[in-house]
Amino acid sequence: MRPSIAASMLVLIAIGFAQPAYASACRAREVFVPAGVYTPFFKTEGGTRWVPVAPICLGEAPVTNEDFLGFIREHPDWRKSRIKALFAEDSYLADWQDDFTPQPEAVSKPVTFVSWFAAGAYCEARGGRLPTVAEWERFAGGSVATSQHGAAPFAFAMGSSAPELANTALKFPGIWEWTVNFNSALVSGRIGTSEGADSSQFCGDGIRAVDPSNYGAFLRYSFRASLRANFALKNLGFRCVRAVP
Repeated sequence: MRPSIAASMLVLIAIGFAQPAYASACRAREVFVPAGVYTPFFKTEGGTRWVPVAPICLGEAPVTNEDFLGFIREHPDWRKSRIKALFAEDSYLADWQDDFTPQPEAVSKPVTFVSWFAAGAYCEARGGRLPTVAEWERFAGGSVATSQHGAAPFAFAMGSSAPELANTALKFPGIWEWTVNFNSALVSGRIGTSEGADSSQFCGDGIRAVDPSNYGAFLRYSFRASLRANFALKNLGFRCVRAVP
């Protein structure tokens, strides 16, 4: 066992003893996600890294239109009519009728057409933050057959509970979700060189995958690599996390 891995495992074991206390720190509509591990999708120059992920309190579902409406009532600068172009493109809250009127049938559904900036501001205002890629893949990167999600396109890649969280209240309604470091995905270009950058994009870069058969993870990383922070897309929402005390 390599020293770095051994040290990480000792940290996780120490955290494990404290996890019952951590769980009690979570609020209503949050799920406790215990400490775990995350294997990055891409191989690195030093081989596959095994990354420890600390415990978190996680929103059990993506933020809804109703939740976001409460936020913009408190923070006028994030209203549809007042948002600056730097922080969101023209499609921001495109499915809302005006600043305060989401579609009536969608009030309790996940808010989409929100930028990374807006999502981050919401989480910060609620005492949390967006999850990291490692955290998201830790709790939502479970492997599920495409057929289990019905006809929703790519829903199998949009989140499935990790096995040990299968019996919790976690919900994945079939939308993409923002992560705080979405642009850390190394898809276009080799590490430390521009050689082969064009041929390395998306499908070509799959050769560096730890598990090339994990098509869901491949789609998520490809999607994240295509994003910019001001994008506001139809099927892109978010949820928040909080570090446990």
